[in-house]
This record gives sequence, C-alpha cells and structure tokens, in this order.
Amino acid sequence: LASVAVARGGAGDMAVANAVGSNVFDIWLGLGLPWAAFLPTRGNGELAQMFEPVSTKQLWPSVCILAGVLLVYYASVAASGFKLTKQHGYFFLFVYFLFAAYSVLGVWWMDVYAIKNGNGGA
Repeated sequence: LASVAVARGGAGDMAVANAVGSNVFDIWLGLGLPWAAFLPTRGNGELAQMFEPVSTKQLWPSVCILAGVLLVYYASVAASGFKLTKQHGYFFLFVYFLFAAYSVLGVWWMDVYAIKNGNGGA
C-alpha cells in the first residue's frame, strides 16, 4: 500500500524501488531466516545431510528469466532517461503475464521439468 500512496503522489520511481526492495527483504526474511535456523539442526551435524540437493535443470531457466527481465527492465528505463511511464507499466504487466503463463502452463501443467514423476532431481 505504501507503493501505491507514493505513486499517487507522483513519485513512481520511489514506488517501484519500494516494491522491489520490500520483496527482496521479504524473501530474505521469510525464506532465508527459517532455513538458516532449520538446516544446522538437521542430519546429526553432518554437513552433507544438512543441505537439500537442488537441480540445475530447474534452476537455470529461472536464472535466465530473471537475468533477462532485469536486463529488459534496466534497458527500457535507461532508454527513457530513468523515468517510468504508463507504457512501461503496461509492458511490465505483459511480461509478468507471459511469465505467469510459462509457470502455469509449462512448469505446472505440462511438467517440463518432470517434477511430478520424481525425475526433476539433480
């Protein structure tokens, strides 16, 4: 709600910075802190049993999507002199809906990483 209030006051750049910054903080606090507290208590103190294996098959597409979105975001905002416009907002909503469609159709419904079959591991 703070981002909406700031945006209505004419500071759209500050609203975007607030939205991005608060999400980064929420992810760090909401995911990182509980895992940092839980993992050391796991596996009788053996380092190999404290961590979960992560499949790079599932990780690399997400990293590439994130890097691509960041590049497109920065390039489009830099091209307009670091001023956000309504066209930026519509474009970013469109990109978000593309990502949501990829997530729902590709990852969840079509199971492109074979997660449901148990073959999505490292």
